[in-house]
Amino acid sequence: MALGSVVAATVTLAGCAGARIVDGVYQSPKGYQVAVPSGDWTITTRGRADVELRHRTEPVGMLVHATCGDVPSRATLDVLARHLLIGLRDRAVVSAEEISLNGKVARHAVVDGRLGDAEAVRVELYVVRGTRCVYDLLYAASRPSFDDWRPGFQRLVETFQTE
Repeated sequence: MALGSVVAATVTLAGCAGARIVDGVYQSPKGYQVAVPSGDWTITTRGRADVELRHRTEPVGMLVHATCGDVPSRATLDVLARHLLIGLRDRAVVSAEEISLNGKVARHAVVDGRLGDAEAVRVELYVVRGTRCVYDLLYAASRPSFDDWRPGFQRLVETFQTE
C-alpha cells in the first residue's frame, strides 16, 4: 500500500499554496504556521494540501491544510472531521473528543480503517475552525507503525498557530 494514496484518499481538500519554510516553520499565506519535522521527513508538492510530508522510508504521511473564505463552513467540527475520512472503509473510532488547540476549539479523532483491500491504517486528525478558515491536520500510518512516527505529528500539532 502506498501511504500517499492513504493521505490522498482519506482527505478531500481543495487548493494549493506554495510552501514557505523559514527555520523549519511552514508559514502559510492563509494565516497559520506549523513546525515541520526534519530528518526522516520530506515535503512533497504532489498533493493538494497546503503542506504534505512523507516519511523517507516508511509508508507514513501527514498534512496540514486550510480552507478559507469570508465565512468558514457552518458544519459542525464532527461533520468536517468525517469529511476527511471519505474513502476510508470499515472505520472504527479509537477516540474522538473536542479539545483546545492554540486557544481554539478543535475536533480530535483517531480512527482505524482500510482503503479498499489495502493494509489496515490508523488516521489521527484535528479540525479547527478559525474566524475565516477551517484548518485540517492529519497523520496516517499503518497500524503497526502508527506510534513509531506519531511524535513528529504531535510536535507539528503543538506548534500550530494562527494569526
